[in-house]
Amino acid sequence: MKLTDYYSRMPPITNPNDASNFDIVAGELIKYKGDSTEVIIPKTVRFIKEGAFANQRYLSKVTIPRGVVEIDNGAFSGCSGLTSIAIPDSATKIGDKLEYGKRIEKGAFEGCSNLKSVTLSQGLRTIGHRAFAGCSSLESISIPDSVETLGGWVFWECCALSSIVIPKSVQIIEQNAFGGCSNLTEIAVPDGISYIGPGAFVGCSALSRVTIPDSVTVIFPDTFQNCEKIHDVTASIEWKEKNWEKLEFP
Repeated sequence: MKLTDYYSRMPPITNPNDASNFDIVAGELIKYKGDSTEVIIPKTVRFIKEGAFANQRYLSKVTIPRGVVEIDNGAFSGCSGLTSIAIPDSATKIGDKLEYGKRIEKGAFEGCSNLKSVTLSQGLRTIGHRAFAGCSSLESISIPDSVETLGGWVFWECCALSSIVIPKSVQIIEQNAFGGCSNLTEIAVPDGISYIGPGAFVGCSALSRVTIPDSVTVIFPDTFQNCEKIHDVTASIEWKEKNWEKLEFP
């Protein structure tokens, strides 16, 4: 058999970023149908829809182009091979807040267990419900001061997370937002936040230092439940007089 005949019988080698691998409708990326480990999302995409890359566990790198505005719930959930992600400054929302009567099955990057590096750019306003839940390799993250909403369970069981800075732009910390972040040692709630939801820091077993401003008017007894190492709580005398007995410290 001639060598040319041999190669003519082989299946064609296709570009993993070929347009045929992307189901795009009116700027919405509905589904990635390829199986590449590295993907460059087309520049025409404005919205990455729910489940677009879900459970692509061999996906290790994805480039999100400037122009993407929203990343839906579950868009990259279960992508356990993904190690880093950069959100462009065109994006305003990663997932949704949990609202009454609405069910969110998976957060945008939930279960990306090897995700170590996340870059969030200015312009982002909402980091929604369970967005990074179960990202157990995530060690640190910088939240830009454009973010107003941190959804419930947003960093649930990010057990490698050792530091995080919450910007003053955030208005409320939702339920169980940092629950199970067992490597987090210090948290400073910025002045301006009025609401800290139930179990916001539950199970943060390494947490030792906490700063709470006078602006916090709603806080729940189980906010610091199972935080056995807390020994330094910075708050005004007036705030402690109003709230101290509500809290279930170890």
